[in-house]
Amino acid sequence: MVIPAIAVVVLSLLTPFVSLCAGMIFLMLSGRRNTTLGWWNVVAGFLGTVLHVVALAFLLPAVTSGVLTKTLTGLSQQRQQNDVNQSQSILNGQEN
Repeated sequence: MVIPAIAVVVLSLLTPFVSLCAGMIFLMLSGRRNTTLGWWNVVAGFLGTVLHVVALAFLLPAVTSGVLTKTLTGLSQQRQQNDVNQSQSILNGQEN
């Protein structure tokens, strides 16, 4: 469960930069279609970067204050307890 979540975070962080790079490459190519694709990619990359900065401004205080860490720890402990309860109910069901 953790590896897919990490992959999603990494890909979401890289997407605006990849879009900016792709846009610059398309802008260097000749042709009206390439220019249009280039500008769309540059705009999308720029907007993605701005959104990341805004999200970071809201998440950084939560991370530094420990609220997010406490919430995630609580969810993790609750999930582990649910797994234990489910395993016990399965074992009790097999014993009957």
